[in-house]
Amino acid sequence: MSCVIERTTDSINFEYMLQANLETVWKTLIDPDKIKQWFCSNGYEGVIEPGKDAVLRFHDDNQSRIQTVSLIPLKEWSFRWVPAECSIDPITVESATTLVTIQLTPEGDRTKLTLTESGFSKFAPNNMRWNLDGWDMCLADLQKSFEDGIHDAMHFQRFLKAPIEKVYRALTDPEQMVKAFGMDKFEGKVEVGQIGVWTFQGKQTHLEWVALEAPNKVVYRWVPGEFWTKPIPDNATLVTIQLFPFNDGTLLLLREEGFRAFGEAAFQMNYEGWGVEVLPLLQKFVEGE
Repeated sequence: MSCVIERTTDSINFEYMLQANLETVWKTLIDPDKIKQWFCSNGYEGVIEPGKDAVLRFHDDNQSRIQTVSLIPLKEWSFRWVPAECSIDPITVESATTLVTIQLTPEGDRTKLTLTESGFSKFAPNNMRWNLDGWDMCLADLQKSFEDGIHDAMHFQRFLKAPIEKVYRALTDPEQMVKAFGMDKFEGKVEVGQIGVWTFQGKQTHLEWVALEAPNKVVYRWVPGEFWTKPIPDNATLVTIQLFPFNDGTLLLLREEGFRAFGEAAFQMNYEGWGVEVLPLLQKFVEGE
């Protein structure tokens, strides 16, 4: 298991060694059902063929249009899109886009995957940072899916029409958290290494603050599905929330990892919790005031 990440002013490059043969990896890349496991969680509409468009459907009804440039079975898939934006506008020759190229190389019973995205010099620096983190998460999920077939991590992306400082406060200020997430109350200090207690409808959820880097990053661990258990590294999932200023708002990138120890039921429960309940509440709160 290996990963190499490189970055220039115009491009990002990833290299992963996947524990699966070439045919299995290729199918997982472009099959309408398999692609949901690592990239666009709600699949895609359209066709993946050179010169044709498809609309990738992510969680929270976010969608992004891509235009396939090349498709060489078992070897390469490349496409153009607008980085860091959920854009479904038609892609033309004049469109400002980046080019994503995914290449596969057989290595015995394993497969080396190389992903390069280029063209970022036409965009603001945060576009590259957003996609760099996004690909890192997606490809890590792809890699882990070949190890035992169990989801280990989930990730969400959301654009919030609110300043980054306001979003950070909603995630870390006790009074703001109660309002943003519809809690009964929050107890404890918001400090690295401290245990906090969220109370929802009379049930308490313990969390440990792992990192707090205002206004860009919040990390904590908790135990999915077990309200009374205090988290420790070996019995908890890790939630990482990153914030980036973008246009007139904030890009939020959320990853929760460590579900392999808890099973698929815990994964599905938290996936629906974040996507259907928590993130919509946060968005409504920071955009509505």
